[in-house]
Amino acid sequence: MRSHSRVYLLLAAVMAVANVVLGALLVAQFRSSQQKAPSHHHNHHQKKPTPIPIGGLPQVNSHPDWLPPEEWRTEIFRLHEIYGEEPVGTAKEAWLSLIPKGKGFIVVKNDTELPNMPGLRHPEHEQHACVAIFHQLHCLYITYAAYWNARAGNFDDIPPEHLIHCWDYLRQSIMCAGDTSLEWVHRLDSPPGETSGWGFQHTCKNFDAIFDWAESHRYTETVEID
Repeated sequence: MRSHSRVYLLLAAVMAVANVVLGALLVAQFRSSQQKAPSHHHNHHQKKPTPIPIGGLPQVNSHPDWLPPEEWRTEIFRLHEIYGEEPVGTAKEAWLSLIPKGKGFIVVKNDTELPNMPGLRHPEHEQHACVAIFHQLHCLYITYAAYWNARAGNFDDIPPEHLIHCWDYLRQSIMCAGDTSLEWVHRLDSPPGETSGWGFQHTCKNFDAIFDWAESHRYTETVEID
């Protein structure tokens, strides 16, 4: 009986020691995980936001006040035939209505800190610039006007080098914007397998907001598109 009692006591002692060791290991592991967690949490909050390109800037973290607004809205493209009619009367007025006073040329005062950008001359007391969308509309109008001039037999009213400039400028502008909206093709379309581009949804910058901003920051009173 005594030998059995001693065995039971020895087993109990071994189990007690094992429990103590196991408990110590669990506590050590818990403390180790707690020490690592704050470091991970700290790094998460210290991570800098990814800069995004805005208005031709290399990379910025917020929208500068001296750049046009970048608001977005959904538009459905539809045909407006007036923009393809001969550029006289109401058709010419429709095109002119797309250009703000000042022709899209704006001023940035010298109290605004500007980054280093291609084409920017810092020593000047104020900076002048053209908002690209209005340059693009000007170029589109020039090619459209050249078409109507050619139909009337006038091939020299718009210099060829101006047209070549506009075609390549528009090519690069379209590729830069990279509109990836899907224009669905249906087998009943005419011609089949093609698309007119009308009736499809696009995510667009708010043109009205850009127009108003450019007009309020203009430095001339010019009202023209050609």
